[in-house]
Amino acid sequence: MNRLPVIEDGRLVGIVSRADLVRAYLRLDDEIVRLVREEVLRRTMWLDPADFEITATDGIVRISGSVDSRSTAGIVARLIGVVDGVVRVESDLAWEVDDIGLEPAGETEHEPGSASVAARERPQPLHR
Repeated sequence: MNRLPVIEDGRLVGIVSRADLVRAYLRLDDEIVRLVREEVLRRTMWLDPADFEITATDGIVRISGSVDSRSTAGIVARLIGVVDGVVRVESDLAWEVDDIGLEPAGETEHEPGSASVAARERPQPLHR
């Protein structure tokens, strides 16, 4: 059966086909690539889409290129994964800095940042 009746208050108000249901969840691969380029890379991440090779086949998105950090590569892949119609993301993004294990400056005693140094200094009175 390729069609289902839509009933409201016991009356037939429409018919929904399998194609109607599938169309609501699937996007054409070209449309997925366009959304990844414009919405994810350009508008959300502020990256130049021309710096990346992006393809989509049956909802599987493949992306390659280079970003500044490993965490940025992960964010890009996760954002692509939530685009409607994307089934899977295969990321081959390279990065310049592996920042995954780094702690923010000032969070540890062995590597204080300016905020932690300032917090340990007692303020000097402005007048005596």
